[in-house]
Amino acid sequence: MELAAWCRWGLLLALLPSGAAGTQVCTGTDMKLRLPASPETHLDMLRHLYQACQVVQGNLELTYLPANASLSFLQDIQEVQGYVLIAHSQVRQVPLQRLRIVRGTQLFEDNYALAVLDNGEPPEGGASEAGAAPGGLRELQLRSLTEILKGGVLIQRNPQLCHQDTILWKDIFHKNNQLALMLIDTNRSRACPPCSPACKDPHCWGASSGDCQSLTRTVCAGGCARCKGPKPTDCCHEQCAAGCTGPKHSDCLACLHFNHSGICELHCPALVTYNTDTFESMPNPEGRYTFGASCVTACPCECQGGEQGQLRAAAESPGSGTRRPGLETWLPHFLVM
Repeated sequence: MELAAWCRWGLLLALLPSGAAGTQVCTGTDMKLRLPASPETHLDMLRHLYQACQVVQGNLELTYLPANASLSFLQDIQEVQGYVLIAHSQVRQVPLQRLRIVRGTQLFEDNYALAVLDNGEPPEGGASEAGAAPGGLRELQLRSLTEILKGGVLIQRNPQLCHQDTILWKDIFHKNNQLALMLIDTNRSRACPPCSPACKDPHCWGASSGDCQSLTRTVCAGGCARCKGPKPTDCCHEQCAAGCTGPKHSDCLACLHFNHSGICELHCPALVTYNTDTFESMPNPEGRYTFGASCVTACPCECQGGEQGQLRAAAESPGSGTRRPGLETWLPHFLVM
């Protein structure tokens, strides 16, 4: 199948050449808790979607995974536009240690940006194989997650899961997140180790010294939305999300609105400007399309231009005129940042 058709179906991660600062962006899924159409190839499909991906333009749904599933292909993901769902799986860990921000442009059950459900056997379930540890998620290990822009957290029925109650979720929720709900079940079938003594605060994602929670909101001086420390000079720029390394809008760990060539902006440059001398609208050579939370120079693959330069992918199957179920409307692309 040619590249254009792959783009229409929303399945291919397009690895297009760019500068050294390029970001690999991939599509997401919209299956919720539905069983995969082909359980035999489900893991291969996820690997195909997310290998080397850094930004998921949609939802990251990891469901119905066996205990021996290798998920190392998730280790580069830094941003999810929609929600993160981990459910009905026997894997003991999900390597999302680099995930910084969940935007919540779509929400699970209309409320949740992060949902972790029914991973592992319930405490009263059947016995495991002799000598084998029970299956199911044991730690979230989202050690880089410092921003949920919209939506809450739902963690239910994960009998092996530890440390969901040692996270200061308030620090992760954006100050204007009106759906910052928390339904967090701590019923478990094993004893959990404490946070590492290396953690300055009693907040952690796991037991190791590398799992201490990084606080970027509740420790800030007054007036800071995000910060890199408690001093007034540690405040992040107002266009930053997730935290920062300095005060400028080029120092952000993630952008609150749009990333324009490594600088966080409220808007992308308009495609058309008004010439006050000639009273005419003129094309802006510096104009950019908006694609997710990024400003891009051209329409990637086969997508449709919307109002004010917004891009979205055609959601129909090739030649059918019908929407492809379970696939997002955003196309994968290798953005030039």
